[in-house]
Amino acid sequence: MAISETTTHFFFPQLIRRKNLSAADRKHITQVRLVVYQRSNGLCELRLSPKCWLRASWDWGHLCHILHRSRSGGWSAENCRWGCPECHIGWEHNGGKPCPPK
Repeated sequence: MAISETTTHFFFPQLIRRKNLSAADRKHITQVRLVVYQRSNGLCELRLSPKCWLRASWDWGHLCHILHRSRSGGWSAENCRWGCPECHIGWEHNGGKPCPPK
C-alpha cells in the first residue's frame, strides 16, 4: 500500500522529562520563584541579549540559577535570578546564539 502525497503525518513533540518532585518541593520552588520575581519587579536581571525583553512577566519569565543545580546549586533566592526567555535560553544556555523561532 503506497502512501499518497496528501497524507498528513502528525508528529507530537516529546514531553520534557523531569524528575517527579514532591508537593513540598514544588511549593518551595514556587515560593523561591515568587521572591525572585518580586525582587526584580518583573524585569530581566540577566540583560545578556541585545534583543532582551527587559520585562519578563510571571507567565513568561524564567528562573535562572547562578550556580547551576548540576554543580550543587540549590533552590534559594540568593542563587537565582529572573530572566526573559531570550536572555536565558538564547544567550546563557545556547552560547550566545539567538533563540530558535517557534
